[in-house]
Amino acid sequence: MLENAARRHRGEIVGVLEGRGLPDSTAALVVVFLLVLCWNLGLHIGGRQGAGHWFYVPILYSAIRFGPRGAATTALLAALLAGPLLPADVGTALPQETQEWLTRGAFFVGIGQIAAVLGRRRRRLEERLEPYERVAQHHQDQAGRIRRIIDEDRVEVYFQPIVELGTRQVAGVESLSRFPLEEEQRPEWWFRQAWKVGLGPDFEISAVRKAVDLGWELPETVYQSINLSPEVLLSDAFDELVDTLPWIRLTVEMTEHVEIEDYQRLAKPLAEIRARGAQFAIDDVGAGFASLRHVLSLSPDIIKLDISLCGGLDHSRARLALTRGLVACAGELGAMVVAEGVESADDVMALREAGVQYGQGYLFGRPAPLGRLRVINVPDAFTRS
Repeated sequence: MLENAARRHRGEIVGVLEGRGLPDSTAALVVVFLLVLCWNLGLHIGGRQGAGHWFYVPILYSAIRFGPRGAATTALLAALLAGPLLPADVGTALPQETQEWLTRGAFFVGIGQIAAVLGRRRRRLEERLEPYERVAQHHQDQAGRIRRIIDEDRVEVYFQPIVELGTRQVAGVESLSRFPLEEEQRPEWWFRQAWKVGLGPDFEISAVRKAVDLGWELPETVYQSINLSPEVLLSDAFDELVDTLPWIRLTVEMTEHVEIEDYQRLAKPLAEIRARGAQFAIDDVGAGFASLRHVLSLSPDIIKLDISLCGGLDHSRARLALTRGLVACAGELGAMVVAEGVESADDVMALREAGVQYGQGYLFGRPAPLGRLRVINVPDAFTRS
């Protein structure tokens, strides 16, 4: 933060020196004023002795502000003022030798052009670097916003019921993070941003801990599903998480931010939480090839069928056939199947026909805080008003 502030102040100072905020006409008057001032200093000093060095001030200013043409014009004016218009000795009015002031004028022009070229290159470099600085500043701003969400405990936890389709009994609930003060973005966006700015593990674990704390109010017969990414399961932060959560009451749904490249590494933390009583679920199965690889490589306890596969199942023979195939695969693995996006009684009938055991969707209840969770189409024993 201090480094960025210093960079901004340095840029402001350079901007003042370059006269960026001044109109061209005003900057030109500044050059004229400096030329006249330098000429008067030469007269005050007594002639050419030391006068030439003062003229580099307006020349360099003009080079930075106006570029090569402005530098050349100012250098020629400076050569005249420091040459024929400035005697070698003011007291005797002895003129300078022509070769002397011409040589000085050549130096004025040369130095002005070098300064103009260097100034132009620096500005071009700044223009190229400016987008990167904006990205870095945006990155820092996002990290600050996410850190405040964590520190101020601004994550809200909503719950959505998971229902056994045959008996309509509530089997579990999925914990979902919500950000009411940042409604312009979906929750998934915030988690992606957290990983981009290096706060992914802290962000996910903060949400999980809050969800688990609230989950103690659930009936003992209802399991709680939490979302964790493979990156967290493989991170150092997971070691602390293992010893502090009541895994026997939890199901871990694996979410993805990056492609899983090494299933062998992931098998170890999954085996550890399973040994402590947790179940493992793979989300969005059927949405793409990656989720099918997860099923084959990780042998989950729960397979959650993607909403794109389950919606309108009774109107698509292809989706129905794929659903039956996944149910058969789950049976071979000893896994239960949960269909997401259940919104109608027709969906329930089609899913039961395909062999799906559990469902989650608006038909049974929308995500809501636990105190306002209202589960419909199930026995009143679990209905909350």
